[in-house]
Amino acid sequence: MEFPIIIFLSVYLIIVFIFLIFTFFNLYHAWRFGINNFTNFFMISLYIVILLIIAFASARFIYSVDWNQTIIINLF
Repeated sequence: MEFPIIIFLSVYLIIVFIFLIFTFFNLYHAWRFGINNFTNFFMISLYIVILLIIAFASARFIYSVDWNQTIIINLF
């Protein structure tokens, strides 16, 4: 039995989409209802910078993979 590895990419992109929904929800509430001082601004900025670094590293890895390959599973 074999299946394409693009299935893993699809699952990963669904998880990233759900994560982005939660991220926008949390950032909105941190910005809107957080204490209006430097610490709140700094933490939001730090979160966004780290998120962008992880997204860039993830994109570099995704572009380097040949998603037309298949995984072969021999049960017997």
